[in-house]
Amino acid sequence: MTNRRIFVFFGIFLLVSFNYVDRVALSIAGPSIARDFKISPVGMGYLFSSFVWLYFVALIPWGVATDRFGARRVNAIGVAIWSCATLLTSLAWSFGSIVILRVIMGAAEASTYPGSGRALREWAPRSEYGFASTMLNSGGYFGPALGTFVLSGVVALTNWRVGFIVAGLL
Repeated sequence: MTNRRIFVFFGIFLLVSFNYVDRVALSIAGPSIARDFKISPVGMGYLFSSFVWLYFVALIPWGVATDRFGARRVNAIGVAIWSCATLLTSLAWSFGSIVILRVIMGAAEASTYPGSGRALREWAPRSEYGFASTMLNSGGYFGPALGTFVLSGVVALTNWRVGFIVAGLL
């Protein structure tokens, strides 16, 4: 295995990890957001699920875009959009504004798996596919662990808005 491929596989691990850090930000901030905007438990359920409303639909166009423009470009665009949506969540002024930003974030995060899958196909020889796919998959477990640890501390020391700023900057 070359150093260049290890670098690519580690990059995919980080991409998926940070994808999941953004997903847990709302879990950490949820109680504070509910209190600030007086959102009922049912409303919070809608807010928590809003991420996936377009996620599964957006997978298809992101897959087509990956085939047309390549993994690097698609992942860069996806990261830029979801990071901006996460950062902008810190400026939310209402329940509706958070829902819209979470829907945008979910649609953008759908770019990760088509783009990463394409990168693995292009970079991993058959003899290294097990390791490469493990790097992709393990990011989905490391990200929530990292996000919960980091963002819990940030929100506890500051507030939920700063938590979204940190998540977006990561």
